[in-house]
Amino acid sequence: SQMSRKSIRLEEYAGHLIEEYKVDKDTRHYWITLNEKLIKLFGENDWTAISWEQRKRLRGKPLAQKLHEYYSSHMIPKPVTVEFLHKITGSNNSQLRDFKRRLKAALDELVKIAFLEGYSAEGDKVTVSRVHKAPSNRKYPGG
Repeated sequence: SQMSRKSIRLEEYAGHLIEEYKVDKDTRHYWITLNEKLIKLFGENDWTAISWEQRKRLRGKPLAQKLHEYYSSHMIPKPVTVEFLHKITGSNNSQLRDFKRRLKAALDELVKIAFLEGYSAEGDKVTVSRVHKAPSNRKYPGG
C-alpha cells in the first residue's frame, strides 16, 4: 500500500511512521499502529487529533472546517482577534465586518456539531469554549 511505503529519515534513524494498519470491512474504520520509535519524538500533547465524524458534518463549510482545525489544536483556547482568525483562515473577505458575520455562522456550526460549548464575539475579540470529552483509549509509548 502507498501508506506503508512512506518513510521518515532523521539524522540517526530512518523508518516508517505507520507500523501496521487494519481495516474493518463492515464499518470501513481504520486502526493504525504508529512506529513507537518515531512517536517518542512527539509528546502526548504535541500533536492534534481531529474528529472525523465532526469533520464530515462540516463538509461544504470551509470557514467552519478551518476553525475546527485551528481550535482542535487548543484544549483551552485563549481569546483571539477577529483579524487573527481572518488571517489564519485565509478568508477572501476584505471587510472584517463581513468576515465577522461569516465567522459567527461558522462558530454556530461548531456549536451545532458539539465541538464548542459556546463562544462570544464581542468587539474584535473572539472567545470560545471547547466541549471536553472523556480521554480516549489511545496509548502513548512510555506513558
